[in-house]
Amino acid sequence: MTVTHPSLNQRVADQLVSAVAWVRDVSMFVKVVLVAGGALVSGLARVLPLPTAPIDVKDTVQGAGLLAAFLGGAALVFLDKNLVGSLKLAADATAELQRVQSTAASLGSSIEEAGTRDRQLRALRAAAVALRGGIEKSLFRNPPDEAATMGELLDVGLDELQAAMSFIAGDLWTISIYRAERGPPVVLRRLATRRSNRAEEAGPSRDWGPGQGHIGMTWLRAGEVVLEDVTDPAVRHAMNTPAEKDAPSDAWRYKSIAAAPVIPDGATEPWGVVIATSSRAGQFSPDALSAGSERAEAIRVFAGLIALAASIHHILLNKSAPGAQPAPSV
Repeated sequence: MTVTHPSLNQRVADQLVSAVAWVRDVSMFVKVVLVAGGALVSGLARVLPLPTAPIDVKDTVQGAGLLAAFLGGAALVFLDKNLVGSLKLAADATAELQRVQSTAASLGSSIEEAGTRDRQLRALRAAAVALRGGIEKSLFRNPPDEAATMGELLDVGLDELQAAMSFIAGDLWTISIYRAERGPPVVLRRLATRRSNRAEEAGPSRDWGPGQGHIGMTWLRAGEVVLEDVTDPAVRHAMNTPAEKDAPSDAWRYKSIAAAPVIPDGATEPWGVVIATSSRAGQFSPDALSAGSERAEAIRVFAGLIALAASIHHILLNKSAPGAQPAPSV
């Protein structure tokens, strides 16, 4: 059998109701017994034929009734003052209780937020460890296969990356790696992707030129692009998405994005871009103090590890072809 204990709010409310009810009941008793009763007795004494000898019963009863009415009236003055004080106490206690409950709720929210951020940080650390293990494993791939390595790295760190970015059931999300392939012109082509709907991963992808869309803009700027809501008309215009590449479903599939350039050490241009998208507006945010920025931190860390993998692949590729000219690094 489960015993349900009353809440603090309920206990305080019960005490206040009890105090006010006690004052009300006493006040009612005084009004009925002393004031009304005394007046009634005094009135009856005046009209009833009461004996006057050996003592004047009429005057005695009438005086007693008047005295009772007087005492009742005097008592009511104090009781009404007490009732007003009790009501004020009830109001003050209720206001104070609401303040305490608001503070407790705020504290509970802060604790919950801290717990969420701690879980995200732990997931991000786990992702970094897993991805480093995947990069070390790629050293033994013969011959080197950059596309296969990037796909494996996505698989290795996928669960932890999802947790670090706080993707939840019902969200449509993507995590993708794009590599810049020299032309001319330079084309950003998808190497690997993982989606909330895994069946869509084998579908066709769009290539992007420098400055085109979120991916092309990230590569051109060589700086991250983090947006809370890309459905904002001003944002959509700034991203310079060609009309032929602007799919109608983009508006609800990709509402919030976090993209970071992949820049290996010593490179003059980004090797490519990693990007995460969400169908939930506000998933990512450029505000450094927001939870959305902390979720975007996962893509920043991911970009750094992909840059390491790209550098290693570049070295392995040159070693696997003796006498060959070093492959250009972008």
